[in-house]
Amino acid sequence: MQKLNLTITYLNKYKFNLYTYEAPYYEKSWIYIVWVLNNDKSKFSLKYIWKTDDLSNRWMDNHNNIKCFKDNNCNCLWFLEINSSKDRTEIEEELIKTQKPNCNILLNPNK
Repeated sequence: MQKLNLTITYLNKYKFNLYTYEAPYYEKSWIYIVWVLNNDKSKFSLKYIWKTDDLSNRWMDNHNNIKCFKDNNCNCLWFLEINSSKDRTEIEEELIKTQKPNCNILLNPNK
């Protein structure tokens, strides 16, 4: 996985690392955020938040929300490695609830 040497502390408590969108993904326990990053890397637009135990079998064409990613020209990912399943679920729910990313809303309109 290619790290782009950028980190962000999100909501003043979660430190995410930026990786390329096309990179291979490993069997790790992540919270991941799909973004659109403009060409000069000065502005991000958040599109999707989720948790996973293994992103390698869910990414790109196998992802259930790939159409929204492509329609929005998503091009980067922020990852936060969290080993506890309970913590991943709590963080994911908090981030989706507070940030309301449009690809999450399209996938689950009642949340």
